[in-house]
Amino acid sequence: MRYLVTARVKPGMEATLLKAIERGTLGAGSVAGDEYLRNMQDARLRDNGTVRWVEVCFCDVPLDEERPYWEAYFELVRVQDAHRRDRCRI
Repeated sequence: MRYLVTARVKPGMEATLLKAIERGTLGAGSVAGDEYLRNMQDARLRDNGTVRWVEVCFCDVPLDEERPYWEAYFELVRVQDAHRRDRCRI
């Protein structure tokens, strides 16, 4: 299942997030593996300061596995179904 995630980087976590991305340690220990790094590569920063990306998740509860990893750096603003890829605009 695909989800369109809108999030805001937590204050003071920008440098820590960037280091985790650059070092390839973002999401370390998760079954999702390199998915976190791919998501950040494809993410888009919006004019209002939020970040959006499409997350592939197979959990019964959306982002159940990924949420703790993302919430270390982000405030998740919205997670919505993005089933139809042609209608999902980042």
